[in-house]
Amino acid sequence: MHSEHVHKSEEFFKRKLEEFDNQTKSLKKLVSVSSNALLASYKVSYRIAKCKKPHNIGETLVLPAAIDMVEAMFGESYAKQLQQIPLADNTVARRIDDISEDLCDQLVSRLRNCKFAIQVDEGADINKNAHLIAYVRYAEEKNNIEWINCVGLCTDGAQSMSGNKSGLQALVKNRAPEIIWTHCMLHRSALVSKNMSPELNDIFAQITKVINYIKTQSFKS
Repeated sequence: MHSEHVHKSEEFFKRKLEEFDNQTKSLKKLVSVSSNALLASYKVSYRIAKCKKPHNIGETLVLPAAIDMVEAMFGESYAKQLQQIPLADNTVARRIDDISEDLCDQLVSRLRNCKFAIQVDEGADINKNAHLIAYVRYAEEKNNIEWINCVGLCTDGAQSMSGNKSGLQALVKNRAPEIIWTHCMLHRSALVSKNMSPELNDIFAQITKVINYIKTQSFKS
């Protein structure tokens, strides 16, 4: 195959073998560093999402600070390795999307194989638009979650929620007859708070006004 090397000395082939081994080691090291950098990118992106920080904080603060600390503690050679960690704004956004999708898949997988309950309530935003708030937010048709595994439903006492003929409770019981409905404790606590002493009721009213004032516009906070 390589006739041009027929008359080469043994030392020539030993040098070639050594060069090949060095190239292989360098390639393995490069792949290892890239793999570790990718893992580090996901871990930092997860923390950014968990702390609800802007995506660009990774490349503007986290990475430069990490490089400074590693350089001060262990030297410049180790600090240079951190520069391989991809933490650009769009990169962090993609990492967070990947993590979110994976967590969703894990949760749906657990719901398919265990008993579950749903807790719902109706809320309104600052524009008075009504929204249904649900703790289990996955449709059976899409994720194959069996209604027969639903064992509990917790709502307030509104007729649209708790009605046993046309309310949400009735609709859910049509799919899961053995379900147990419970009244929301927070709603009961709100009803009890209406019978507070005059002094405590006055404080509660002032706090409510402050909260409602802040909620009307985000910049007031």
